[in-house]
Amino acid sequence: MRKFFTCLLSLSLVLGFLSPRVASAADDLSGHFFEDQIRSLVSKGVFKGYEDGTYRPDKQVSRAEFTSLLVRALDLSANGDTKTFSDVKEGEWYYDAVSIGTSHGFISGYPGGDFKPNDNITRQEMASILHRAATAEGIPYGEKPLTFADNNEINPVFHSSVKFMLHLNIMVGKGGNRFAPKDFTTRGETAAVIVRLLNKKDNPQTIVVEKTHYNYSFADMVNTQMTRTPKADGAGIYIASSAMIEYYANPSNFTQGTSGFFQFLDLSKTAGGDANEINRQILTNKGVLTGQASAFIEAGKKNNVNEIYLIAHALHETGNGASSLAKGIPVDDKGNIVSEEEAEHTVYNVYGYGARDSNPIRGGAKYAFDNKWFTVKDAIIGGATDIANNYINDGQNTLYKMRWNPDSPGYPQYATHVMWATIQSEKMDSMYSLLDNKVLHFDVPAFNNQPGKTSKPTGLAQYFVDTSLAGQIRYTTADYLNFRTGPTTSYDVITQLPEGTKVTIVGHNNVWYKITANGKTGWVHGDYLVTEAKMKQMQAEETPSTEQDPDTEEKDEQTTEDTAEETTDSVDQENGEDTDATEDDSPVRSNNVPLTAEDGNAVVNKDDVVIRSDALEQGYEVIAELQKNAKVNTVFQQGEWYYVTVDGKEGFIHQDELTLQ
Repeated sequence: MRKFFTCLLSLSLVLGFLSPRVASAADDLSGHFFEDQIRSLVSKGVFKGYEDGTYRPDKQVSRAEFTSLLVRALDLSANGDTKTFSDVKEGEWYYDAVSIGTSHGFISGYPGGDFKPNDNITRQEMASILHRAATAEGIPYGEKPLTFADNNEINPVFHSSVKFMLHLNIMVGKGGNRFAPKDFTTRGETAAVIVRLLNKKDNPQTIVVEKTHYNYSFADMVNTQMTRTPKADGAGIYIASSAMIEYYANPSNFTQGTSGFFQFLDLSKTAGGDANEINRQILTNKGVLTGQASAFIEAGKKNNVNEIYLIAHALHETGNGASSLAKGIPVDDKGNIVSEEEAEHTVYNVYGYGARDSNPIRGGAKYAFDNKWFTVKDAIIGGATDIANNYINDGQNTLYKMRWNPDSPGYPQYATHVMWATIQSEKMDSMYSLLDNKVLHFDVPAFNNQPGKTSKPTGLAQYFVDTSLAGQIRYTTADYLNFRTGPTTSYDVITQLPEGTKVTIVGHNNVWYKITANGKTGWVHGDYLVTEAKMKQMQAEETPSTEQDPDTEEKDEQTTEDTAEETTDSVDQENGEDTDATEDDSPVRSNNVPLTAEDGNAVVNKDDVVIRSDALEQGYEVIAELQKNAKVNTVFQQGEWYYVTVDGKEGFIHQDELTLQ
């Protein structure tokens, strides 16, 4: 009997080593970042533990190990001819897996005829193998642009593979906006990419592409758009050139498989998304929008609007659920902004409706009040009705149509920014790549004499030059005015023009003027140019001083000005959005007289304090700039920010910049 139990024990130990281990709560996976992915593959017999009961999720993976795991996960067998390598010998544990991989075309080895099975696999090598495996499984190619800080470290040989994996969301970047192409891959990371590949394989997209022909020329479309002051930047400061419209309005420049193609997605068809999946994959750590998938799905079904678009729209308008309107504004029984103590309601606005005038918070809050958006859910569903009625269900059912409106070119259009549709489509593509079971309907426009694919304008070619004032004479008023190579402060300074310099206008783009001065051509800000008559008036009003006050301290050196040195980035960065705001909504800059009030319940405690359009560290507009000791009236507090009023201006100031009285 004792001998029988000894044999039974020995047999059970052997079987334990030969069988896949089932991960338990006591193993080294519990709480690991890739725990779910590894356990999923363990349950399928793809991942196996070590003899000591561990799974070692942070252990680096060799090329042979990665190949074996991938072949096992895809349940492959030899398919046709196999390729041999000088360093992969028959009888090695990985021999069959490598042979099977070569027969399916996703294992190719190195030019010298070897495979280097024991070398750790890098992230860019992993992308290459996954690319070929996805293609072999029939997953259609698509790509996302490479926007990493370490793009130059990615071998050009692997560029298409990395773009494909980013498009599928099988691989993502690392911290610090790095792809880290030469980093070695761990077992946990391997499990994650294999699980994502299997999801794409088992849940293929159904893509339906239709074309709508418009019976007028593409050139006519461009000419009409140029009469609508198209903008080259998200802030709506710079007027775009016709070349910019010719690029961004041309459907030929955005092909299937790229993120730009999503501007043709039919938004009148719901995505059929699962609430749990959307909350897990998209609406996590998104401020007040976290966990609101059910509300977006309900809004989509009620209004026949794609719920993924509604989410993308709301995330964009609210800065990922962090804007003041999204977090709630206290109002009285008439919709006026008041303190929290006086409030009858808190209103919410997640799509930005009503927030497009010179006072976005007050306008957005009043709009929300009038529509009774007293919860975030109310705002999600109610705002979706406006989007549906004004655009989607009125024929503008794609991002392209919302921006360019080919049925009625020029009006109505949701935005003036020429990049608006492509910016939104990138967000849509990113979200769709996270979800399974997708049916996508695209409606691609076509025009008479539509050109083929063209190059995107760069540099000065992005900006329209209005020559209506060409030849007129102006004089500079700044002490030393920066004379730049282009119409933003990101362009180089050619020289500095002293006060009173005579210049000749070549053209202008909104507030920036292209001029010639002293035989050179460049750009200056129009705030510092005046006519000859105005210059003479200014000189006549000056009172010359014949002697210096002995008590006066030595004057500072003369200042240099562009126009208060705007911080607008070059439009090449393609970020942001404008929403048909008028030119009069430009923020008041520091060169204006500081705002003050005769009375107030708070005092600004430092110089150059900005009143912001929203309670955000980034992504706000400057409403005004105050100096130390200016008085303001606080209306309500939202987190660390006070909503204040002063001399007809309203916005947010951080609590550290105010002293309450």
